[in-house]
Amino acid sequence: MIDETSELGPLDPGRVNMMDPLEVQYWCRELRCSERQLEEAVRAAGDHIAAVRETLEGPVAEESKAGAPDLDSAFRNRDAARGTLGRSLRA
Repeated sequence: MIDETSELGPLDPGRVNMMDPLEVQYWCRELRCSERQLEEAVRAAGDHIAAVRETLEGPVAEESKAGAPDLDSAFRNRDAARGTLGRSLRA
């Protein structure tokens, strides 16, 4: 049986409505967090999704970004090794 609620989104995609259990499920799935984490983020930042997302990501996300590889450099190095640096894909 297909879960018909799995494809439903929030009525206002810019805000988290903690009073609607289906929206809470949606945002927990979308933001990959628990209901408790979502509730705490909304309490701390308000219900605007950008603020909630930023609160959930917090300093841990910034730390992981700092340790992440520099993909631009990796692609430039790859392209230089292939001899394709600066060439257009359409050319």
